[in-house]
Amino acid sequence: MQNDASSARLALTSAPWVLLSSRVRKMGVDLKESYDVVVVGAGPGGCYAAIQLARAGLEVLLLDRAQEIGVPKETGEGLSKGAVERLKLKLPSYCIAQEIRKARVYAPNGNYVDVRGEGYIVEMKR
Repeated sequence: MQNDASSARLALTSAPWVLLSSRVRKMGVDLKESYDVVVVGAGPGGCYAAIQLARAGLEVLLLDRAQEIGVPKETGEGLSKGAVERLKLKLPSYCIAQEIRKARVYAPNGNYVDVRGEGYIVEMKR
Protein backbone atom coordinates (compact mmCIF):
# COMPACT_ATOMS: atom_id res chain seq x y z
CA MET A 1 0.00 0.00 0.00
CA GLN A 2 1.37 3.45 -0.93
CA ASN A 3 1.25 6.49 1.31
CA ASP A 4 -0.20 9.79 0.11
CA ALA A 5 3.20 11.26 -0.82
CA SER A 6 4.19 8.34 -3.06
CA SER A 7 0.73 8.34 -4.64
CA ALA A 8 1.13 12.03 -5.46
CA ARG A 9 4.57 11.43 -6.96
CA LEU A 10 3.14 8.61 -9.04
CA ALA A 11 0.34 10.87 -10.26
CA LEU A 12 2.88 13.40 -11.56
CA THR A 13 4.33 10.77 -13.89
CA SER A 14 0.99 9.78 -15.40
CA ALA A 15 -0.04 10.61 -18.98
CA PRO A 16 -2.34 13.60 -18.22
CA TRP A 17 0.43 15.24 -16.17
CA VAL A 18 2.97 14.72 -18.95
CA LEU A 19 0.53 16.25 -21.47
CA LEU A 20 -0.12 19.23 -19.17
CA SER A 21 3.58 19.62 -18.50
CA SER A 22 4.45 19.74 -22.22
CA ARG A 23 1.68 22.31 -22.92
CA VAL A 24 2.78 24.54 -20.06
CA ARG A 25 6.45 24.34 -21.06
CA LYS A 26 5.49 25.55 -24.55
CA MET A 27 4.19 28.70 -22.82
CA GLY A 28 7.62 29.21 -21.24
CA VAL A 29 6.71 27.96 -17.75
CA ASP A 30 8.72 25.23 -16.05
CA LEU A 31 6.85 22.91 -13.71
CA LYS A 32 8.50 21.29 -10.73
CA GLU A 33 8.42 17.56 -10.08
CA SER A 34 6.53 17.95 -6.81
CA TYR A 35 4.40 20.45 -4.90
CA ASP A 36 3.11 20.60 -1.34
CA VAL A 37 -0.41 21.25 -2.61
CA VAL A 38 -2.13 21.05 -5.99
CA VAL A 39 -5.33 23.11 -6.19
CA VAL A 40 -7.65 22.07 -9.01
CA GLY A 41 -9.95 24.84 -10.25
CA ALA A 42 -9.02 28.51 -10.57
CA GLY A 43 -12.42 29.87 -9.66
CA PRO A 44 -12.83 32.24 -6.71
CA GLY A 45 -12.50 29.45 -4.12
CA GLY A 46 -9.52 27.78 -5.78
CA CYS A 47 -7.68 31.08 -6.24
CA TYR A 48 -8.33 32.07 -2.63
CA ALA A 49 -7.13 28.69 -1.36
CA ALA A 50 -3.99 28.82 -3.51
CA ILE A 51 -3.15 32.37 -2.34
CA GLN A 52 -3.60 31.49 1.33
CA LEU A 53 -1.58 28.28 1.05
CA ALA A 54 1.25 30.09 -0.75
CA ARG A 55 1.25 32.83 1.89
CA ALA A 56 1.60 30.07 4.50
CA GLY A 57 4.84 29.05 2.80
CA LEU A 58 3.66 26.01 0.84
CA GLU A 59 4.67 25.28 -2.75
CA VAL A 60 1.35 25.48 -4.63
CA LEU A 61 0.35 24.53 -8.16
CA LEU A 62 -3.01 25.95 -9.31
CA LEU A 63 -4.61 24.08 -12.23
CA ASP A 64 -7.68 24.91 -14.28
CA ARG A 65 -9.12 23.36 -17.41
CA ALA A 66 -9.52 26.78 -19.05
CA GLN A 67 -6.55 28.14 -20.95
CA GLU A 68 -7.37 31.70 -19.84
CA ILE A 69 -8.67 32.80 -16.48
CA GLY A 70 -11.92 34.76 -16.79
CA VAL A 71 -12.75 33.60 -20.34
CA PRO A 72 -15.57 32.81 -20.81
CA LYS A 73 -16.80 34.71 -17.80
CA GLU A 74 -18.43 32.33 -15.36
CA THR A 75 -18.52 34.56 -12.28
CA GLY A 76 -19.29 38.17 -11.49
CA GLU A 77 -16.75 40.90 -12.03
CA GLY A 78 -17.41 42.85 -8.84
CA LEU A 79 -15.13 42.91 -5.80
CA SER A 80 -15.82 44.85 -2.65
CA LYS A 81 -13.09 47.15 -1.37
CA GLY A 82 -13.28 45.30 1.96
CA ALA A 83 -12.66 41.92 0.30
CA VAL A 84 -9.68 43.28 -1.62
CA GLU A 85 -8.21 44.66 1.62
CA ARG A 86 -8.92 41.53 3.71
CA LEU A 87 -7.44 39.23 1.06
CA LYS A 88 -4.49 41.62 0.60
CA LEU A 89 -5.02 41.54 -3.15
CA LYS A 90 -2.90 43.80 -5.31
CA LEU A 91 -5.09 44.73 -8.25
CA PRO A 92 -3.07 46.25 -11.10
CA SER A 93 -4.68 49.48 -12.30
CA TYR A 94 -5.33 47.98 -15.75
CA CYS A 95 -7.61 45.35 -14.10
CA ILE A 96 -9.89 47.97 -12.55
CA ALA A 97 -12.52 48.87 -15.14
CA GLN A 98 -14.58 51.03 -12.75
CA GLU A 99 -14.75 52.00 -9.08
CA ILE A 100 -18.27 51.62 -7.68
CA ARG A 101 -20.32 52.71 -4.64
CA LYS A 102 -23.26 50.32 -5.03
CA ALA A 103 -24.35 47.24 -6.94
CA ARG A 104 -27.61 45.58 -7.91
CA VAL A 105 -27.55 41.81 -7.38
CA TYR A 106 -30.12 39.73 -9.28
CA ALA A 107 -31.56 36.36 -8.27
CA PRO A 108 -32.41 33.75 -10.93
CA ASN A 109 -36.12 34.59 -10.56
CA GLY A 110 -35.50 38.25 -11.50
CA ASN A 111 -35.75 39.71 -8.01
CA TYR A 112 -32.90 41.96 -7.00
CA VAL A 113 -31.39 43.74 -4.03
CA ASP A 114 -29.35 46.95 -4.06
CA VAL A 115 -26.12 46.73 -2.06
CA ARG A 116 -24.20 49.84 -1.01
CA GLY A 117 -20.46 49.82 -0.45
CA GLU A 118 -17.24 50.72 -2.20
CA GLY A 119 -15.78 48.27 -4.66
CA TYR A 120 -14.41 47.61 -8.10
CA ILE A 121 -15.51 46.21 -11.41
CA VAL A 122 -12.54 44.22 -12.64
CA GLU A 123 -11.60 43.22 -16.17
CA MET A 124 -10.04 39.74 -16.07
CA LYS A 125 -9.02 39.43 -19.73
CA ARG A 126 -6.09 41.50 -20.93
